[in-house]
Amino acid sequence: MPTTDAQKRATRKYIENKLDEFKVRFPKGEKAVIKEHATERGESVNEFFIRAVRETMERDKKNKTG
Repeated sequence: MPTTDAQKRATRKYIENKLDEFKVRFPKGEKAVIKEHATERGESVNEFFIRAVRETMERDKKNKTG
């Protein structure tokens, strides 16, 4: 069933109100490698990025104070 205009508007509104976005660029070919890695772990690319950033920030915080 196609997405209705109301569903599209609701999705846009949710994104605008609840999410922040980054645009990230990688060298050619790296996108496929990242997507494959995320898929192998059962994650979306977005979930992988969020986890990677959070884990790195936590590790950096520990290294700074430790």
